[in-house]
Amino acid sequence: MKLSAMRYGSSIDAAVMLLLFSYPTLMLTFKGGMNTAFILLLLLTLVVAIKRPQELPAVVWRRDWTLYLLAMTGMTIAIFLSQLANQKFGGHAHDAATRYWLAIPLFLLLQRMRVSVFQVLQFTFPIAAIVGFLLANNIIGNVYLDLGGRVGISTIDLIHFGDFELLFGVVALLSIDWFAHDKPLVRGLKMLGFIAGLLTSIATG
Repeated sequence: MKLSAMRYGSSIDAAVMLLLFSYPTLMLTFKGGMNTAFILLLLLTLVVAIKRPQELPAVVWRRDWTLYLLAMTGMTIAIFLSQLANQKFGGHAHDAATRYWLAIPLFLLLQRMRVSVFQVLQFTFPIAAIVGFLLANNIIGNVYLDLGGRVGISTIDLIHFGDFELLFGVVALLSIDWFAHDKPLVRGLKMLGFIAGLLTSIATG
């Protein structure tokens, strides 16, 4: 029974690590990739709420989290008040806003996990930046777009693609020595991710 509980906890850790590692690359490689990872993380929070691993502490609400809660729900409240004032109601305007308050259960799950689970993020961003570079240069995949001297991919808007690539590259550079002194190979991967992200962002115009 104890061994089974340990395996369950390890499985939750592994699932979170896999989703954290893959979500930006999924966003670049196919439409709806980020939403897929987001939904899977939400399902994972539901699983943990139903059966919490023994090593995962229970949620203990902190007062400063109330500000986070207000921040995440603020856009929904603002949209509703605007619709109320204009007497024009519709669900479409709430689509993007709901993603903020759906982030609350994800936050409550992730903030309780061991720091070691998040070590995967130091590889998430450089690899995503490199994948974006390869996609934008038509080296892998079939989503390359030639936009009259500017390159892009069909799975994401051109401006957002350039922004994300720059973000991935910069975070890859900032992740050097995040958790420990990086080995030369790991440091090289992060620097390559920075260069790939920067070059791709420039190429998008």
